[in-house]
Amino acid sequence: MRGHLFGVAIAGIVVGVVTLTVVLLPSVDPPPTQQDAGRSGPAEEVTETVAPAPLEVTPAIRRQLQRTARLFVETSVGRRHPERSWQLVDASLRQGLTRADWKTGNIPVVPYPVEHLAFWRIDEANVDHVLMELVLTPKPHTGLLSKTFLMDVRPSTGPEHWLVSSWTPYGVSQAQMELDAAARGDNVVSSRDRHLSAIWLVVPVALLLLTIVTPAAVFAVSALQSRRAEHLYRMSLPSPAESETSSSSSPS
Repeated sequence: MRGHLFGVAIAGIVVGVVTLTVVLLPSVDPPPTQQDAGRSGPAEEVTETVAPAPLEVTPAIRRQLQRTARLFVETSVGRRHPERSWQLVDASLRQGLTRADWKTGNIPVVPYPVEHLAFWRIDEANVDHVLMELVLTPKPHTGLLSKTFLMDVRPSTGPEHWLVSSWTPYGVSQAQMELDAAARGDNVVSSRDRHLSAIWLVVPVALLLLTIVTPAAVFAVSALQSRRAEHLYRMSLPSPAESETSSSSSPS
């Protein structure tokens, strides 16, 4: 009986070890056969993104871009007869608005009370689009500063050679702000003056040093004068030999 139980226990241990081994060891898939390879789906094609070719900006293209920028800025951005530049706006920026809708001025274009297009340049140009940077000056007495905008245009096969696809405000430098304020005659604080001048750091330190050094200097001078007076006093006293001679020569 004991032998039978011992055999059952050994068999149970062996089964447990085998089960644990099957569970813990990673499974190894058999290598795919030629038949399995034939049933696999089509291989994915790897497409490479090709950058658009650069655009040679000829004088004619520059004139076209400048005309597009001026008309768009004066009408849509300045809100002066914005419908006149409706045909210059790409469908992505137009957002389905009709010419009548565009005439109302309620359009997806950031407005600005522009007086002049002071400066413009091309930041990027390829056959798909041209990115332009424009600096606009405001109307007098508006209290505004010159503002920089980024305008993206796309080539068109229609009568308008370029269509505006985006119009985004761009940050303006502190130097430009100071120049604008100076042109208006405003009394503004320069960015250099906004930083604490070094002289205003030196003055408190110097005053602090004076409060410490001045009493020390007075004490040192006073001590020196005291020592000198004591030295002169001692020099005026007779020496011990002179004292003995004077005492011996005195009548008894």
